[in-house]
Amino acid sequence: MTLQRRTARIDGTTAWVATESEINASEDGKAMTLLSTETMVLQNHEDGWHIVHSHWSSRKKKDG
Repeated sequence: MTLQRRTARIDGTTAWVATESEINASEDGKAMTLLSTETMVLQNHEDGWHIVHSHWSSRKKKDG
């Protein structure tokens, strides 16, 4: 996995982190690259930051 970009923002007690990565894998012995996106939403509570939502998605990278 290779990190391509990570962005984070805080607004009051809510924060979000977005990460884009490339994942090198194989399927049936054939190499492929996946583009992956991860988003996390956090809220700050008295005992620290809690993840309240997460989402991952990926797709095969197009050749070319």
